[in-house]
Amino acid sequence: MRGTNGWRVPPRGDGEGIAIDRADDIRLLQALSTGWVSDAFLVSEGESGLPISRGVGQWPERIAALRDRGFLQLQLRRGSLALCDFKPAPPKCDAIPASLIRPRLSRFSYLHRVGGRWILESPLRPVRVEPLAPEIFSLLMQGMETDGAGPHSLWGLLGAAGLAVSGDDAEGMDGRGPMAYWAFHDLLFHGATLSGRKGIPATGTYRWRGLLDAPPALRPAFSNGFPQVALPEPTNELLHALQQPLATVLDHRRSRRQPSAKGSLDIGQVGAWLYAAARVESVQAIPEDADQVTYRPYPSGGARHPLEIYLHVRECRGLDPGLYHYDPVGHSLQFVRLSGSRQLEFERWDPLHGGESSLPPVVVMITVRIGRTAWKYEDIAYRLIQNDLGGLYQTLYLTATALGLGPCAIGNVDTGLFAGVTGIDDRAEPWIGAMTLYP
Repeated sequence: MRGTNGWRVPPRGDGEGIAIDRADDIRLLQALSTGWVSDAFLVSEGESGLPISRGVGQWPERIAALRDRGFLQLQLRRGSLALCDFKPAPPKCDAIPASLIRPRLSRFSYLHRVGGRWILESPLRPVRVEPLAPEIFSLLMQGMETDGAGPHSLWGLLGAAGLAVSGDDAEGMDGRGPMAYWAFHDLLFHGATLSGRKGIPATGTYRWRGLLDAPPALRPAFSNGFPQVALPEPTNELLHALQQPLATVLDHRRSRRQPSAKGSLDIGQVGAWLYAAARVESVQAIPEDADQVTYRPYPSGGARHPLEIYLHVRECRGLDPGLYHYDPVGHSLQFVRLSGSRQLEFERWDPLHGGESSLPPVVVMITVRIGRTAWKYEDIAYRLIQNDLGGLYQTLYLTATALGLGPCAIGNVDTGLFAGVTGIDDRAEPWIGAMTLYP
């Protein structure tokens, strides 16, 4: 943007802008805005006839500031051959060491396809590297390779970008330092679904708007011919229990893995539980997207509410044993037919791993229609879904506690088992959570 005394590069996000007011810097900025310029051109401040003594030199202060705040890209070349692009340029790349001792890729770096391109990146830094020449792939796989005169300059740039480390850097593998606690997939999930690391928006991008219809707010009923089983609304006694002070309920909330001495569960208790925790209270149309959002007792990112509730009933007065899907609008259950070779395994599935005397009488199984959230939210969809799951867990916990029931959230489930017996495609609707319920 042109200012009164030169140019100003506006801030990215909440950062500060950079004023470019020296004549030499303005000349460099104009050159950068029209295409690639050589490192020698920057070091000599645009006087390309000046000799450059060796390698990478010192960039002018304001141009280096552009680089260190992520405004510039860098391309590594051999003559006219482009080897790879760094987007954005690594910070301090004019002060990288001449070599790394035993260089290798960081254990958090990964190479993957994005569209028709290969991208090397890490959840630790926002720099993404696009290899453009076959030799770069070879160097990445081997490490410690040279170009005949010493370590390849690629390794210095990868080191500055945080994608390569010295062979003596254990990155926590020796059990020391904070990185020791991070598994690759945990750090990838953490870095890829929050702002500040990838350099791309972590918000609602509506990437499928105009390309795909928004998935429906409510899961279509199963076309298996089984009628809906209406659940009763809470009786006055159960409503009174649900109206206890929040502080009292929070104080009594515990995970319980055994039945109490109160007998067995009945359909009225289960109905009151789901009515208080998971029913649809209202529906709002989004006409511009031919979409709807729903409002329920538990929170959901963007009011997308992608979670689906199934009940695996073993013993509950008023309900036959079997698997049911909960309809949060009609406050009813629909029987789901089981089939496949793993049906017996599913019937005997013990979420508490044999630690108790009997199998839980009711297990809530929670799946997610991932497209419901991903249609609006791009890189943060699964993080929002996990947030939704936590909100549903706590709501189920508190309502069960108020009703005098014994809930227990389950941390690990076999998504292939659920898909195998229900026929539900676990790429579209995977099983992600569960909770047992005792009387």
